[in-house]
Amino acid sequence: MPSTHAFSEKVALITGGTTPIGRAVAMQLALCGAYVVVAYPAGDPSVSDIEVLKALGTLAAAAEYKERGINGAIEITDAVEKLYGRLDLLVNCNLDLDLKQFREMTGDDFAAVVENRFESTFFNTKECLRLMEQRPKPRIVNIFSACDGELSGRDIIARAISASISEFTKALSDQLPDSFRVNGIRVSEISRKQDDAPGPDPDLFRLEEGIDPDDVARCALFLLSSEAVGLRGQILDVGAS
Repeated sequence: MPSTHAFSEKVALITGGTTPIGRAVAMQLALCGAYVVVAYPAGDPSVSDIEVLKALGTLAAAAEYKERGINGAIEITDAVEKLYGRLDLLVNCNLDLDLKQFREMTGDDFAAVVENRFESTFFNTKECLRLMEQRPKPRIVNIFSACDGELSGRDIIARAISASISEFTKALSDQLPDSFRVNGIRVSEISRKQDDAPGPDPDLFRLEEGIDPDDVARCALFLLSSEAVGLRGQILDVGAS
């Protein structure tokens, strides 16, 4: 387990911080002493979770953005700069699966999916680099969906976006200086065995769909810690059946 002091006074930005996994990452980093900034879209009622973090005595703050893509990334980065003037850790958490069927998707639908998922990761990272490049040990973790659930006709675009984020993570690791460490977590939508596979008796054990957000968060903290110093450009699969 990483030292409880490993993240003390580190500034950490969590994009997608009001999603279940984003909240779990923010909570665990905050409890380890990091200055956590949670990015959230304007009007998101889940921002009240920030008050829960503050009530626990953690050093948490919120960064609101009105647009996605490049403009939203600039809003978020400017907020972090005003708060702390630096950034050590970036966690991009993009797991939105609100997709239409492939044959029903319009050009606007496609553009929205790309903007909400891939572009957000791309531009958030691009804008944050200027705050991270002067830090001694900057670290980035991109969390995204494996898109292995029952998506039927929707899985074409979902898997394409997932592959894009995966390859972006690897390419970014190759291009950035050795001082940076960039890795990813691909989260499976199925974290238990199929009904026709050997497993616990369903009459005795309740089988739940999906990986526990806290488990993903612990993996993220490992990749952000000094214990993962040998990992660069790696994609960690979590929750595969």
